[in-house]
Amino acid sequence: MRGWAETRRLEMDNPHLGQRNFHPRTRYRHPEIIEAFGSDAPHSKYVLLHAYHPPESPSELPPVLLVPGANKDANFFLDPDEDGRRRSLPEALRQAGRRVYALTFAHNQDNNWWCCSAINRVIRELTEEYPDERFDILGHSKGGFSVRLAVTDWRPDPACPEYLGHRIRRVLLMGAPTGGLDYFFRYPALNPLLCGPSENPGLNWPTTWTHIRENDRWREVRDIDYLSDFFPGQRQMLARWDEQYPLPGTHPQERVTYYGGESELCRSDGLPAVLERSGSLVEELAARPPLVQVALLAGASPTLPGISNDTSGPGDGIICIKSALTCPGQSRVVFMKTLKVHHKALAAEPEAQEAIIEALSAVGNLSLAERAQALEAGLQAGREEIERLQNRSR
Repeated sequence: MRGWAETRRLEMDNPHLGQRNFHPRTRYRHPEIIEAFGSDAPHSKYVLLHAYHPPESPSELPPVLLVPGANKDANFFLDPDEDGRRRSLPEALRQAGRRVYALTFAHNQDNNWWCCSAINRVIRELTEEYPDERFDILGHSKGGFSVRLAVTDWRPDPACPEYLGHRIRRVLLMGAPTGGLDYFFRYPALNPLLCGPSENPGLNWPTTWTHIRENDRWREVRDIDYLSDFFPGQRQMLARWDEQYPLPGTHPQERVTYYGGESELCRSDGLPAVLERSGSLVEELAARPPLVQVALLAGASPTLPGISNDTSGPGDGIICIKSALTCPGQSRVVFMKTLKVHHKALAAEPEAQEAIIEALSAVGNLSLAERAQALEAGLQAGREEIERLQNRSR
């Protein structure tokens, strides 16, 4: 299977972009990524632009830029299952006639405004190659949240003063928590591993505890929590979903983790306190529609391997469907669909790749009634998946 045809390191001249702190789990491991950046912990003024092989029969539609999520680089799209099957999304788009590019952020858990600045830098680079084109951008997971910022002209952060929406035709937000997420506060079972010494990159996430009890003594772990320097982009995407979807009740530390307090194992400030201290970027976006065409794709199967999947509400295992399909009413939504696949499979399954191609070529805006119908159909699909999994486990 093909890799990238070319990789370029681009630089941003912005004094507000700095050198991020890298947790050992956040440092890059892929040799080609390290070589391209010149470091396994690059400065956030850099971004990698990857070009895929050109199509044999180019479409008249514009080039597509792929933006990966947290803890990922552009290579995720070449093997989105991350199991060696390499069901390449760039190859599927190439065969559909699209010219495909992708980017890799310097820090894979970075402030989403800094990521927005990197997206702008790539757009400016592509404009040199395609001066008469506007571009389509696909953002997966956290990458979709950064893309969502890129297509509003609201610019409160000096790290990203520029709005380049006039260079963007359409965005596809795929499994993106545009309505926020509370997954790690809702499912705290991973916290003991996150608080441990392992440098496994699969554990590159903030803990939702402030202290952990070990050998009858409390150890503070605030250096790797949501308010730490290591994971600035994660706290920007937080939102409470406990009123719509009660906590699952599957873990003894659950309520303490979510609402704050102390148990025999942990202490936590709780999600409400973290939101109060960090603010809510999700609420700001809810009042600021994207200024380009928008396509939305959600997953409805909580079957993501290797984690405790969220089954307290319909979703893809991490992101609930309502969050992934959130978009202000005045937005120009051209496509909205939910598939019975999990979070990563949104980029991998053949039916998902077909939906992506359709989403990037659809014409005409959906009415509010059509959007409401699509949301309800998605929620019903998610409820059916949860019921199927519950019946299977009995």
